[in-house]
Amino acid sequence: MAYPATLDDLDATRGSASDTLANPDHSTHHSNEDAIIEALQTKVGADSSAVTSSHDYKLGSVADGDKASSLTGTETLTNKTLSSPTINTPSGLVKGDVGLGNVDNVADANQTALGTVTTGNADAIVTNSSKIAKGKVELATTAEIDTGTDSTRAIPVDQYVASDRNVRYVDWRVLDKGTAQLVITNVAGDFEFPFTGTVVSIGAYVDTAGTTGTATYDVNLAGTTIMTTNKITIDTGEKSSRTAATAPALTTTAITAGDILTADVDAIHTTPASGLVIRIGVRQT
Repeated sequence: MAYPATLDDLDATRGSASDTLANPDHSTHHSNEDAIIEALQTKVGADSSAVTSSHDYKLGSVADGDKASSLTGTETLTNKTLSSPTINTPSGLVKGDVGLGNVDNVADANQTALGTVTTGNADAIVTNSSKIAKGKVELATTAEIDTGTDSTRAIPVDQYVASDRNVRYVDWRVLDKGTAQLVITNVAGDFEFPFTGTVVSIGAYVDTAGTTGTATYDVNLAGTTIMTTNKITIDTGEKSSRTAATAPALTTTAITAGDILTADVDAIHTTPASGLVIRIGVRQT
């Protein structure tokens, strides 16, 4: 028997009506037929066959009136669940088929918080925000915050902290307004600084201007000056260091809440000024 590898030819053992049972051998013919029938049964399988190679097992889920799908043919499948499928270049598949019916494939440049822009650039389409209308918001830089004239940009916290808008000024009264100045170290005792930050400016002013010469003042943190040799100076006849010929230059700018400051009067006018206030500008952190 050659089946199921190939089809058997039974004519060779069947003989003709004039042949005797012995030639060809009749029992051999029946044996071949029996073997082929058993092979067919194995191939087809019994009802509800558990033999995975049988046709009954392979076609057991095909309902009456349906036909099996081919491997390479074109058929319409309905109500089928694919477990971990690999789909290569599918055609006819739309976004609603995979639960993405509300998703638009729009480039990022054309997406906005207010909705999808299908053509053009979102920046050109969405208007600027205002105090009463929604829209896109541009953030101000530190320089723009320093200028303080922009009415359309928003202020990010970090840029505000780094700007001049965050500078706090401390006026430290060192001498009463009626007290004439003398050259003296630690003229007013200890001053505890109230907050942490970076010193960005320093200066002084008096209540009554001195004349002839230049008055010089120093500020120390924990006993050490925070300036170079360019100290705070007030020129003759002036009440403020803002107009001094030489501006003070800082060497130490970091200051912490609780730091102790002291002030020195290093030089006075020939006719001394009266009163003294040290002005310190600190960008708070």
